[in-house]
Amino acid sequence: MLVFAGLFLPDGYPEIAKLLAAKAGQGTKVRLTFGDPDSDAVRRRGEEERIGDGLAARVRLGLLYLRDAIGAPGVELRFHATTLYNSIYRFDDDMLVNTHV
Repeated sequence: MLVFAGLFLPDGYPEIAKLLAAKAGQGTKVRLTFGDPDSDAVRRRGEEERIGDGLAARVRLGLLYLRDAIGAPGVELRFHATTLYNSIYRFDDDMLVNTHV
């Protein structure tokens, strides 16, 4: 999962963190890649969206929602400082790409 905050996942699927941890426990490799809330890329995107520090707060909230998965065996958390043009979610043979317009 490559996102800045990815809040729509826990909003739409409240049990996503437990599901990711369970899948990782069954051998699925889970990599969560969030925007670094302290990075220039997140700050710049917050300014572009006219929400200032709101995007960094959304990243932190996303991490809070996924706390049951973060640190579970088989779940890897990484941070990026990249301007995203797409958010990418890949599951088995399916990939969802949300284009940022």
